[in-house]
Amino acid sequence: MFKAFFSDGQGEGGQAPVTTDAKTETKTEAQPVAFEALPPSWQAEIKSLRDEAAANRAKKADLEKQQAEAEAKRLAEAGEFKTLAEKRQAELEALKPKAELADKLLGQMDEANKAKIARIPEGQRKLIPTGLDTLALSQWLDAALEVLVKPVAPSLDGGRTGVKGDVSEGIPYNPTSF
Repeated sequence: MFKAFFSDGQGEGGQAPVTTDAKTETKTEAQPVAFEALPPSWQAEIKSLRDEAAANRAKKADLEKQQAEAEAKRLAEAGEFKTLAEKRQAELEALKPKAELADKLLGQMDEANKAKIARIPEGQRKLIPTGLDTLALSQWLDAALEVLVKPVAPSLDGGRTGVKGDVSEGIPYNPTSF
């Protein structure tokens, strides 16, 4: 059985192809064969393989071109992203004073909420909802404070006469003195 390799009449490295005789295992140089001398089926196969290789080379060139264009586009967009990032940074810088003011106001609201909660009797404090943010808690406390805080009754001097609240000037009430 003979194996011959053809490539335009040249073997690897531009040398003539080598034929191997399977029975004797001797190597002999094959003579170049003209393409037209090959059977038509071989000629068709070789032609189709060459056409396929040419198409693959063209596809590879197109793909490389597309990749280069995509890379250029990506770099151009990256430049725009840099501009966009600079704009966002300027916006953040403008918002920093407002954020600091908001933090300061939230701190004041927290202190006010703590003062309102301190006014609520201990037994009523468990009615205060948990999980509310500072503003929502402040609004809830404002609405519920009248209900939760027991109003202090005005002092009626407990039956004492004289000036309100000052015992030294008044005469103590004694029902038997009438």
